[in-house]
Amino acid sequence: MKNLNELFRFKIAFAVLISALCTMRSYAQSNGVPAPVHVVIDNYFGQEIRDPYRYMEENTPEAAAWIREQGRYTESVLGALPERNRLRDRLRVLDEQMGARYLWVSRLPGNRYLYAKSSPKDDTYKLYVRNGLKGPERLVVDPEKFKKGAEPASLEAVYQCPYNNLVAYAISIGNSERATLHVMDMSTGKDIETPIESVLRFASIDWSEDGRSFFYFKLPKLGAGASASERYLNGEVRRHIVGQESSGDRLMIGPSDDAPLRSEPTQWPSINMPIGSRWALGVITDGVRAERVVYSALKKEVEQGTAKWRKIIDFRDEVTELSVHGEELYGISHKDAPRGKVIRISLSEQGEVLSRDVLNERDSTPVSLGTARDALYVTARNGVTARLLRIPYESLKAEEVSLPVDGVPELYSTDQRMEGPVFTVRSWTSAEEVFSYSEGKVWNTQLRPKSSTEKRVRLQITHAEVASHDGVKVPLTIIHRDKLSQNNDNMVYLIGYGSYGTSMEPTFNAFMLAWYEMGGTIAVAHVRGGGEFGEEWHEAGSKAKKPNTWLDFIACAEYLVRERYTRPGRLVAGGASAGGILVGRAITERPDLFAAAWIGAGVTDTVREEFQKNGPVNIPEFGTVKKAEDFPSLLEMSAFHHVKDGTKYPAVLLTTGLNDPVVDPWQPAKMAARLRAASASGKPVLLRVDNAGHDQWGSTRSELYALRADQLAFMLWQLGITKDKAPPKTIPALNRAQ
Repeated sequence: MKNLNELFRFKIAFAVLISALCTMRSYAQSNGVPAPVHVVIDNYFGQEIRDPYRYMEENTPEAAAWIREQGRYTESVLGALPERNRLRDRLRVLDEQMGARYLWVSRLPGNRYLYAKSSPKDDTYKLYVRNGLKGPERLVVDPEKFKKGAEPASLEAVYQCPYNNLVAYAISIGNSERATLHVMDMSTGKDIETPIESVLRFASIDWSEDGRSFFYFKLPKLGAGASASERYLNGEVRRHIVGQESSGDRLMIGPSDDAPLRSEPTQWPSINMPIGSRWALGVITDGVRAERVVYSALKKEVEQGTAKWRKIIDFRDEVTELSVHGEELYGISHKDAPRGKVIRISLSEQGEVLSRDVLNERDSTPVSLGTARDALYVTARNGVTARLLRIPYESLKAEEVSLPVDGVPELYSTDQRMEGPVFTVRSWTSAEEVFSYSEGKVWNTQLRPKSSTEKRVRLQITHAEVASHDGVKVPLTIIHRDKLSQNNDNMVYLIGYGSYGTSMEPTFNAFMLAWYEMGGTIAVAHVRGGGEFGEEWHEAGSKAKKPNTWLDFIACAEYLVRERYTRPGRLVAGGASAGGILVGRAITERPDLFAAAWIGAGVTDTVREEFQKNGPVNIPEFGTVKKAEDFPSLLEMSAFHHVKDGTKYPAVLLTTGLNDPVVDPWQPAKMAARLRAASASGKPVLLRVDNAGHDQWGSTRSELYALRADQLAFMLWQLGITKDKAPPKTIPALNRAQ
């Protein structure tokens, strides 16, 4: 039997090798159609910058044709890889074995639960309600009924009215960022009014205490000739009364002079109506900036249109998260506290009270918070570890909630009418489980029990601290098989992000599981620019300090090679969205260090980033080319402008969705064109194009299976699978050690 298995493995490896050689020969003969060059020269504060592909930003017929041709070419290349179709099937099987996925789990009075669930056979999330955790669930919203032809429909947001059975929900068609807002009576399962069009799918609403009206964020329709960068400007908050035409909805906050509370064109306002409080909050965010301005007014006056808004928090107070309990507002602030602190403000007196004794900033970084009937609940992290804390309102003394499983806790929901939160625990070795806390105990909801697949997989987590270029220690998480041989020959996929103060949270999914079962290792670089150590870690990788982000990543790659986990020929770099800055600059700074790279819907041209439709809101994070002090940093972090002719770059797969609302397709397209024209390595530079949204955001399961299978097949191809490294068809026996 052993010899038969070896023969079978050899046949697979031989097929992989022959097909890969044929694909490489085909690639060498035809590198795809090169992008036309039309040089535009800009002058920024006396410095000339050449851009050979500016026309792609304008979505000209020439640009659109080239991008679609690249999609077809990439499909032909990846389609010739022998493992591609098998991997797509394998991802589906693994995903189905792990069971349903959940979002927005809320516990309602009467022991009811409302949640979005995607079952193994579903392509998208559906909304369910159930009475008690052991009661039968009832389907409330099925987005499939909104499909238009081949365009998928997805459930993007859910807003339950706390005072009756009404629920507002947003539906997006064809992965569009413009959604329709529906109002339904859950007791009948029927919509009760005409949907509101052009509501931003990821903007929030909140219900009034009358249970018949709500406040929502809406963007105006773009006028003829409007530029892409105007797409997310001039947002307004309006009050809608259920049953009335939305055209008459009253303006509450906006950039016009007749708004009761004025905001700037680039800002996104909202009105929050906290349960159990007589106060309403007017909250204004400035693009992607985490800090916010907060106003307060009496709820009844807000509803009557006579609100006397008063500012209680300004941007300079550096407050991020917010939650209200009665007369008190709790928040997370990093003002004079680089690791963060919890503050408490009296809404009636506007007086800030004791904050530093709630959480010691030297030990923990508060990440999120929520107010329940009994206490304030806070998740706090220290590097790659995190805790769930319970802080009673009377004592303000933090006590740690003991978690039943290892991982990072994340709050799902709290409710002023009930004790404790609903939360999940995320891990690198199993999919997340959903818990609730009450009566001093943590309860497993069993909404998503651990699958047999997860129980069978045995993985080891190794945490390391890597000295970066300036001596700063950067956390590196390595997830691998037990007793992994450090022989410089392991396939390692190194991933990172490093923007917006967003931490690299534990994740476990079918893509990762497929990689593990093929013998791969995943390494996670917790680089500066993220939030692992609070705002100081974020600022240490922002703007003028942004090079720390990719230099930390390079240091982690060098560590993996130095400690013999892998070698450059077996190392792949990966990052999505703003992680494109990280990976793009890592491969342009050290092209010799990686065999391949994946950039998913990635930001690669930061000089022009603010001129895309989602660009203006990102100025607080990256800066603007309109300021002399910001331009050098933007040029330095722009991978597109650091591609050099005649350089031996690694193989690169760039992916984009034509309906991406966050990173315009021209960004990965320009990077692909520039890399292809410059690279002297002979390795492929591929641009994968589909009709989905922003990487996994807005994508259906089928779209994700196709995307991740292509990603895995590309990685295997470029890492040169040989007969002794052929991937097994089943999960290998592994042992777990923590």
